[in-house]
Amino acid sequence: MSASFNRRRFIKESVSAAGVATLTGPGNCRVVCGQSETPNKSGTHWSFSLLGDIHFDHLDHHDFDWVQREHPGSEKQIEKYSHYTESNLPPLMQRVKETISSTGCTSVVQIGDLVQGLCGKEKLARTHCKAALDFFDRQELGVPVRVTKGNHDITGPGAVAAYNHLIVPWVTQGLDKAENLQAHFLYKKGEDIFVYFDAYDPGSLDWFGGLMAQRSPDSTGRVFFIVHPPVVPYNARSSWCLFGKPHLQEKRERLFQLLGKHHVIVLCGHLHKYSLVERMTDEGSFTQMSISSVANSRGGNARHLISGIDQFSPDLVDLEPSHSPATVAQRRAILEREKPFITRFDYGSFWGHAVVKISPEKVEADIFQHLDEAPWKTVRLA
Repeated sequence: MSASFNRRRFIKESVSAAGVATLTGPGNCRVVCGQSETPNKSGTHWSFSLLGDIHFDHLDHHDFDWVQREHPGSEKQIEKYSHYTESNLPPLMQRVKETISSTGCTSVVQIGDLVQGLCGKEKLARTHCKAALDFFDRQELGVPVRVTKGNHDITGPGAVAAYNHLIVPWVTQGLDKAENLQAHFLYKKGEDIFVYFDAYDPGSLDWFGGLMAQRSPDSTGRVFFIVHPPVVPYNARSSWCLFGKPHLQEKRERLFQLLGKHHVIVLCGHLHKYSLVERMTDEGSFTQMSISSVANSRGGNARHLISGIDQFSPDLVDLEPSHSPATVAQRRAILEREKPFITRFDYGSFWGHAVVKISPEKVEADIFQHLDEAPWKTVRLA
């Protein structure tokens, strides 16, 4: 796509309201479509809790002979995530529960890699997923938890089946279900919709395009696009994004135009960082926010706090100098191509959670670092 888009049209469309009408799946798409949730007491003012990657894990959930053979080097990662799950995840969930209670959040959105995966056997994969769901049930959060699919959720023998048979029914409970249940689904709250995008299903883009084709131009609703990998690259791992491979560029362009046309709010994870990016397209702009909830400590200081579009540059690869030295030039080129389209940039290396607040006038997110009781920052999403 050329950078020489119509800037006057971009400015006009950037301040217009995005919206969707009541949606059903196209005839050739299998869809899970939810009814509107009950509005909270404030009616048009409501909020939801946002969690990033978690990587729930337990040492007993792995066949380490398989791990050493098929994924050498992952043993230490599994040990770390198992420790985080036991020691640090419960305090984080307690903080999230308190925040839900104090803010009146109506749901929890989790953006993939709920579990670590890499179990090695089908039975262990089922045990792994069930333990994670049991953990969340024991938290008694009092609101629905909706999860999108991450790459770790479906890695290893039996992982896909465990995800489809255990996690998908759990996260879509209470929604109207189509005959064929899938990991991509949507639900509505009033005129706002949440699109849970399966980044690992080749049919998801057609499904999303079909949904947006039915959007009413008169609706005032917002579209939240929940996906595991980022759509817009934003740090040293710039090749780790949706449709980022060279042979998928046509799909990437199609997705960007859909997101821009409908001024979508993208919520993603995968890179275990906080980031806020606003990107222009020929059809309009969209916003992307990333967050991590891998509780790898009990606190500490945030690192690499960066803000301003001048900070979005190929030099972001220097944030992780040891990551894939052979691909530095490629990753710098990716960021260089993105730079002309970036109109807002915020970044930080820390874990935590967020509360997204919606009103008729705006959408904002309170960003919480680690286990802090008060937000570190409030950012505008729309």
